[in-house]
Amino acid sequence: MFAVCRVLGIRTDTHIQRWRRLIFWGTARKLLFQTVKRGRRLVWCLLISEVPYLYSLFDWSPLPPERRRQLYEAAHAHAKLLGQAYQEMQAQYAATRQALFSVLTRAAELDNTFWPAMAGKAASLPSEA
Repeated sequence: MFAVCRVLGIRTDTHIQRWRRLIFWGTARKLLFQTVKRGRRLVWCLLISEVPYLYSLFDWSPLPPERRRQLYEAAHAHAKLLGQAYQEMQAQYAATRQALFSVLTRAAELDNTFWPAMAGKAASLPSEA
């Protein structure tokens, strides 16, 4: 989080206090971070997949135009990847559903032919006395 705030040019202390109330903060962890001047210190870290959601939590207008363009491209690329993952998941779901339908249809057909055939065979077996 420290690095994200530094890259964005925003104050770490005020933003992290506000972000800690958000739902995705449940996965945040404090880890050691090595700085040049201060040495090691504990900093908040989020999963890399959650960082793009931070882009929508602050005003971009104070940022330089080049940095805003970079953030826009990163957010757009993240949204595109999410869309692709969703489409792949939907295609896999449809294929699984179709395969399951075929298996269940075959099982129903076997059920309709197997038990009557077995009943005929059972009737032709000699009975035990």
